[in-house]
Amino acid sequence: MKKKTRGFMLLLTVCVMAGILFTVRAHAENTTDENGFTVDDSGTLVAYTGPGGSITIPSNVTSIAGGVFASNASISSVSIPASVTSMGTAVFYDCTGLKSVSIDANIGSLPAQTFYNCTSLSTVALNSGISSIGSQAFAECRSLSSISLPSSVTSIGDKAFYDCTGLSAIAVPGAVTTIGSGAFDGCTRLTSISVSSGNSSYASNDGCLYNQSVTRLIRCPQGKSSVSVATTTQTIGSGSFDGCRSLSSILLPESVKTIEANAFTGSGISSITIPATTNTISAQSNWKPAAISGYINSQAKKYADANGITFHALDAQQEPTESGNDGSESSESGNGANASDAAVSDGSENSGNESDGNSSTNITIIPGTTVPIVGAATNDSSGASERAAANDSSGAPERAVIQDYAGATVTSEAHEKDETPKTGDGINPAFYMCLAVLLAGVCCFLLRKKTVDSGQNN
Repeated sequence: MKKKTRGFMLLLTVCVMAGILFTVRAHAENTTDENGFTVDDSGTLVAYTGPGGSITIPSNVTSIAGGVFASNASISSVSIPASVTSMGTAVFYDCTGLKSVSIDANIGSLPAQTFYNCTSLSTVALNSGISSIGSQAFAECRSLSSISLPSSVTSIGDKAFYDCTGLSAIAVPGAVTTIGSGAFDGCTRLTSISVSSGNSSYASNDGCLYNQSVTRLIRCPQGKSSVSVATTTQTIGSGSFDGCRSLSSILLPESVKTIEANAFTGSGISSITIPATTNTISAQSNWKPAAISGYINSQAKKYADANGITFHALDAQQEPTESGNDGSESSESGNGANASDAAVSDGSENSGNESDGNSSTNITIIPGTTVPIVGAATNDSSGASERAAANDSSGAPERAVIQDYAGATVTSEAHEKDETPKTGDGINPAFYMCLAVLLAGVCCFLLRKKTVDSGQNN
């Protein structure tokens, strides 16, 4: 028993001594210079304990371990030399005091979350050799107003510039073939996403991001207050207007066929016009416009009805207008002339007359009779009298028939003034006979009286 105990104690002593030797050797290999940089024997920067301020990574460093400077608010600027060929993730994560960065490092990519939440970062200079921007690499960098991506960049990761509220414009290099989801989400002041000519995957129109053929709208910058959707657009992509709160109205061109799910989620669009060509409108969460304008029997109408949204029909039929003559509708005659506006009265009120104070023509309608109206006129607003009926192109007067409440029919007929006035128009012939007899009697009386007077004188 004693021999086993001694053996166990000896083994434990050997293990402790080996651990001490390993620790001493490790500390001997990780050297810390006077500026607080701790570098291991492989050239990897593993720790920083310096005072902060403006720092320059030592030239003997070839790699920077992940999170080395994380949450160090004392660093104001950093310069990374060309000797550095690799970096871990989140190297400067939450360095809220960091204002400027210069990267000359020969790194193939900027790792994920490299400058996440560096809220004071405003100046960034990237080496031309960088080929990719990692996911959330600049997320929450609210002071970043501009950045120049090198032409070598081929991919931009998910949410790479998420919530960069100070960013107003960004240019996508011609070599970029991949832009991750939400890469520019939360950029509330972003008004322009431009794409370099010759890009094989993307294009831009009116500051918006499209696929190369400009048939799919990928992203409208959240800072835009107005937008003109390209007339070649066939698909409004998911999330394309997400968060566009400054945009109040939009007109979709007739080329649009599909509106994907949540294309308008969180947007400020309250008025939208959707063409009849749009045959698919997917669900839009957290978006309910005040009105949708579109066409009857269209998907726009169906979507509006299904979601309780006011719909304005662009192809609605106009109601027929009524004339001012006793509620009757004006009509066109067979020869294309307009019906006359002759003034007609039921004996108590004038109907159809427009007057500037002059007296109007009153005609009493006798039920069951037809009354010709010759030369009836209305006064226009200038006081000039116009004839009640108009001649058509053939010269034939047009007749307008108006039914009164008792069933009487009144006809108005236009006449041109005769060149030679006619006499006796409408006088009974018996009048002439009576007049002739009377004249004959007078003549006989005068003749007889003359004869008598002559005899007396003799």
